[in-house]
Amino acid sequence: MTLILAFKLTHGDGEAVLVASDSKATAAFGIAYDVKKIRPIRFKGSTVGIVSGAGDSALVKAGFKLADDILLRYAEKECPVSQESFAKAAEEVQSGLLAKFSQLRSLNLEPDFRMILCGLDLSGKASIYTYDSRGFCEPVHENPGYAIIGSGFVTGGVLLLKLLGYTPDVGVEGLALMNTFILDNVSEVDTAVGPFVGESYLMRIEHDHGTR
Repeated sequence: MTLILAFKLTHGDGEAVLVASDSKATAAFGIAYDVKKIRPIRFKGSTVGIVSGAGDSALVKAGFKLADDILLRYAEKECPVSQESFAKAAEEVQSGLLAKFSQLRSLNLEPDFRMILCGLDLSGKASIYTYDSRGFCEPVHENPGYAIIGSGFVTGGVLLLKLLGYTPDVGVEGLALMNTFILDNVSEVDTAVGPFVGESYLMRIEHDHGTR
């Protein structure tokens, strides 16, 4: 299974986005293996988004490709993608997922899927959208400012986050330690979640180079 954390945080005069996950997946018969669950979306050397997913691997890969295709189309017009345009791209991803999952349900197949799509515009405004198993998206960058998906959500991810006192004002170093602490401690009580092994992406504005 999976535990993925995405946070908005303060960086300089603007905002940044940090996404981290465990690396554990479980196949048939309880066989566990390592897998990457976070993917940066890049356009001409700049990161225009970060997508991460949990659930059925085929659906997650399809969700990644859909997010890639749509966000790169927006990036061809403006790079970095503005927060307003990112919202439109997120809605297009929702429409694509709703159509795909509706087709699966017509075949009596229930999707196992969660996804997070993050972005950052040139003014330093962060975007974080979550997608559920129906395909619907929800913006969470204003409230609560973070997203948690995967089995570890139930076994303590949110509780630990609240106990540690997360706010978007937490600096990069403090939030990186918080990520590691949450992933490692949830993995202690939830065997479906692996410990943190270093898969994380920080999206921030470097005014000389754009988004990194």
